[in-house]
Amino acid sequence: MVQTGKMNRRQLLIGAGRGLASVALAGCAASRSSGGERAGDTAPGARGAQRLGLPQLQRWEALHYGMFIHFGMSTFLEQDAPYDREPAERYAPDRLDVDQWVGVARDAGMKYAVLTTKHCYGHALWPSQASDYDVTTGGDPTDVVGAFVAACRKYKIEPGFYYLLGWDMHNQVKATYDEYESFVHRQVEELLTQYGPITEMWFDIPWDFGGPDNAGAQARLYAHCKRLQPDCLLLYNQGFYDGSVIVRHPVSWLRKTLSGAGRAAIWPKDLNNGERTVPPESGHNPWIRHEGASWYIPNEVCDSMLQERWFWGPDDDPRPARILYELYRRSVGRNSNLLLNVPPDNTGRIPQEYVERLRELKRMIDRPGRVADSLCWGRPATASNVYRNQAQYGPERAIDIDMGRGGGTRWATDEDATTAWLEVDLGGETRFSRAFVSEYLDRVQAFEIQVPDGSGGWRAVYWGASIGGAGVNVKFKPTTASAVRLAITRSTGGPTLWDFELYEK
Repeated sequence: MVQTGKMNRRQLLIGAGRGLASVALAGCAASRSSGGERAGDTAPGARGAQRLGLPQLQRWEALHYGMFIHFGMSTFLEQDAPYDREPAERYAPDRLDVDQWVGVARDAGMKYAVLTTKHCYGHALWPSQASDYDVTTGGDPTDVVGAFVAACRKYKIEPGFYYLLGWDMHNQVKATYDEYESFVHRQVEELLTQYGPITEMWFDIPWDFGGPDNAGAQARLYAHCKRLQPDCLLLYNQGFYDGSVIVRHPVSWLRKTLSGAGRAAIWPKDLNNGERTVPPESGHNPWIRHEGASWYIPNEVCDSMLQERWFWGPDDDPRPARILYELYRRSVGRNSNLLLNVPPDNTGRIPQEYVERLRELKRMIDRPGRVADSLCWGRPATASNVYRNQAQYGPERAIDIDMGRGGGTRWATDEDATTAWLEVDLGGETRFSRAFVSEYLDRVQAFEIQVPDGSGGWRAVYWGASIGGAGVNVKFKPTTASAVRLAITRSTGGPTLWDFELYEK
């Protein structure tokens, strides 16, 4: 089945979003109409209008690379952004190992980490005096926030907290505007007074938590955080923009636009961001004009190592290391930090296949001169079958760079297909000896990599069995050809391929 039918955060923001998200988060191209002011040149030596000094902000920039950790109720319900409430007992990790998470971040070369302390279900990962919906009433009472901060201190990783503001399906739905704002302040105070110094506070859906006076609510929350921890850097997520503007967003409440409330700037904040959106090729310019002044605002790109989701799910897979390296290069290499999401599974541990993928990525980061582009990138592709002839599942989707707001893309075939092929025109005689292939739904039982045989047919240069979601790297005798085919010779259902990459060596 090509579509799982499950709603996640990405689908909510990209799709209709009950009439809000498709208008409000139209991506980088729409930022010109967002009401924000673009980056501008500022004379060397200028301090800027921001509250924090340049040395502190530049210390954060020097961290470069961090781990986003999405873990919580959504991990157990396989749905990032719900429309319903769920009992606390559904949260039930049976091998919770928070120390492992941060150890993986350290080994991957990351310098900071940000944990989802509360997400759309409204469930708190710490014992909260402000709520009846937290870890103490679930299947494992461990204070995950406390364990996370302790592990960060142990491994010398800077700790940060993610906290969801709008779209809270447990706490927000039963409160007035003022009551919910007060609730948010109480929970944030717990987070910023019980766990020591916190480097970054990452607030999500900031346009949806304060009612008609959402701009005032944002300003009050910023001031509240600064009273509690003046040096903690605050980020309000503004969605699928490249970080070069301060976005003005339609004000909503529980995902519904508030009539007459208009747009409010996602402001004030210390850090800007792009959700699954990298800076322009020229790089992020931290000098941003807003309210008639110049502000030095560093940028952070957040994206997931998974093909589609932020939280773990059994039907999602890790993206190829080469694609993740491209994400790193287009973020850190363009003067932005990269916060890469690595979600633990429903046992409470980061899966080993994710750990291995991060190791592959680290080798590329450490030795960039050895990283090559796939020979398939930018080349024409054809296929024997495309799912319902829908362009979104065309053959080129398996050989693209897989970056942007939509996450991973894939070539898919009709449900009743048990064999299929994907052909790439290499544009002339090309030498290659290695390939990477990954699939969705784990259906392939046998495949071949083929080249033209000189007589109008095809011959195999590699024979393989299963592929799997994490994918396989395969090597074969160096071959020269003008085209290549990935032939699926046996599958239990319509094969659907995340990625097909080809390399000289």
